[in-house]
Amino acid sequence: METIFGLIVIFIVAGIIIERLSTAKTRKYKKPLSKKHRDIVENNFKLILSLPEEQQKKLEGLVNLFLEEKDLQGCEGLEIPMKFASL
Repeated sequence: METIFGLIVIFIVAGIIIERLSTAKTRKYKKPLSKKHRDIVENNFKLILSLPEEQQKKLEGLVNLFLEEKDLQGCEGLEIPMKFASL
């Protein structure tokens, strides 16, 4: 009986953790880019301006998610320009 209770508690805790991680990711996805970041993206990736507004917003969310999860670093001598590294 104690084993079943322990498993139930583990599943509940795991569910809460997964939900919080998912919610944080969703919040970051829905957040628009800052003015500084939007300017950098628009100045360096002009094709974005030709997308419909809905797709631009979706892309901004994906960029936010990417920037949140990744650390931009050069490798084998490749240097990342400061304007991109500061994203």
